[in-house]
Amino acid sequence: MKLTAIIIDDEPQCREVLSKELEAFNDKIELIKVCSGGKEGILAINALKPDVVFLDIEMPHLDGFDVLNMVKEESFAVIFTTSHDEYAIKAIRSSAFDYLLKPIQSEELSSSISNLLNQKEFKNKKKIDFLKEQIQNLNEGGINKIALSTLKGVTFVSIDTILYCESDNAYTNIFTNDGKKYVISKNLSYYESILPTNIFFRCHKSYIVNTDHIENLVKSDGGYVIMKDGKSIGIARSRKKEFYHFLHVNA
Repeated sequence: MKLTAIIIDDEPQCREVLSKELEAFNDKIELIKVCSGGKEGILAINALKPDVVFLDIEMPHLDGFDVLNMVKEESFAVIFTTSHDEYAIKAIRSSAFDYLLKPIQSEELSSSISNLLNQKEFKNKKKIDFLKEQIQNLNEGGINKIALSTLKGVTFVSIDTILYCESDNAYTNIFTNDGKKYVISKNLSYYESILPTNIFFRCHKSYIVNTDHIENLVKSDGGYVIMKDGKSIGIARSRKKEFYHFLHVNA
């Protein structure tokens, strides 16, 4: 069964390009409406109840976030489309929403659609509420939670409970201080861009550590840290000097 989709974007060229790109996935997705603005998009979502909405963030009058605030229907997936806006992207990433950077690339669209097809259900209310909270927190100085999207659903985790993040090829394993492990289908660089740089440090190509949860720093044997759960994590030679400086420790 095909998923139904709506595009909401105020730029004619962007609507045309995305519509054309979606033709390559017409066995999986049926484009049922293309809207040129937020007001038209809200009416279309409420009337047509699509499975997925490709939603531009930067639009006049009603932007993408306004649209999500005003729709009645909530059981649809959202893939944001945006120009380079680090502020918005950080809020989107930390809320476990997907997004596409303009100009949209075929490979990125294919990846987003694959993620979409792996979702069991589309219930956005909690994620939308969380996204609003993240935007407000960024306005006030920084985020304190992130949304982790796993096969079991979305879990909202306080940043200060994260011990470390571990790379597992295209996946990331996130370990928290309550003994839990979350397996996320995002790479480690994705989380490096989200987590606050005042406490998290990528001390190795495969690890990001929460420095507030370091139990011990060992300088011998190449250098490594022992985390509060007993995990030993090596320090890459190329990052050692910067890491020691970050910890205010003499090399």
